Amino acid sequence: MFNSVIGAASGIWHNRKMQSPERSTSSAARMNEKTEVFATLQDVFDDVFIDPPKPTDQLSAKDVPEWDSLTHIRLIVAIEKAFGIYFRVGEVETAQNVGQLADLILKRLRES
Repeated sequence: MFNSVIGAASGIWHNRKMQSPERSTSSAARMNEKTEVFATLQDVFDDVFIDPPKPTDQLSAKDVPEWDSLTHIRLIVAIEKAFGIYFRVGEVETAQNVGQLADLILKRLRES
């Protein structure tokens, strides 16, 4: 039920001079990776939304009034551009909130 947006945020992940998170088993490393993803997501949200929300683990489309189906498409496209990844068909629909979307982004980054 993670419905909403994407915009023109190309290259944000790369402009931060960060590299794709490496595989790691330590919880501190995973926390740092997710923190970096959320920082980039904030940049994407700033570009996509008129009144950008703060991305949190529990934030979902139902919490953001302007997060409609068209905005969701813009958001996903902007996320793909910002992180240099592509989601698989049907994959994004499984994310119930931004935290699950961040986990999916990390999964795609590790596979690239």
